[in-house]
Amino acid sequence: MLKVKWIARSLWGMIGLVLIYLTAAFVGAMWPRGPATAEPRTEVIGLVRGPIHYDILLPLADHPFAFLAKTDLPLDHPLAKWVMVGWGAREFYTTVGGYSDVTMSAVARGVLGDASVVRFDVVGDLGPSASVQFIQVTPVQRRGIEARILAELKGVDPLDHPGLTATDVFFPARSRFHLFRTCNAWVGAVLRGAGLRFGAWTPLPFSVTLALKRFDHI
Repeated sequence: MLKVKWIARSLWGMIGLVLIYLTAAFVGAMWPRGPATAEPRTEVIGLVRGPIHYDILLPLADHPFAFLAKTDLPLDHPLAKWVMVGWGAREFYTTVGGYSDVTMSAVARGVLGDASVVRFDVVGDLGPSASVQFIQVTPVQRRGIEARILAELKGVDPLDHPGLTATDVFFPARSRFHLFRTCNAWVGAVLRGAGLRFGAWTPLPFSVTLALKRFDHI
């Protein structure tokens, strides 16, 4: 009987922690951080939403990532238009295949703390889609986003590791990934650090989506 009660209390405790986390993710997305600017927004960047993860799209033209020329990324492909950048836990993010291939150890390290990587890929023109949002930024903000990404890199030598697609490449990153600094929280931090008004904490995909709508970026 005591064992049953302990299991029930543990289960309710876990449910309570999850609810607290989700509530904080909602409040953090709605809580404003960063300056509001009246400067003309003449540049366009994109955000690509996956099942659990947001990536950043930056114009391929005039990009500052010169080191990518030493990789196999098809930068000169006539249809290439965007550099796609993502960040995440090294063990989880570099898992090849679908989510069914992710190990429990990768999940545990992602929750408790893991080294991180930055992923680059090149994509072509992306039409209207529920998973892609384009936002307008100032030239200073765009350069700020690019500078934050460059500052995250631990080096410019790619990892000797298969990518998630036929063209992408991973680089070691400086920050550590954990439950409170997720890939989506990183995206929010990059945007705020570049001078965009955004949610104070955006750990989940719905947090980023809420912040985009809350602060009139879409």
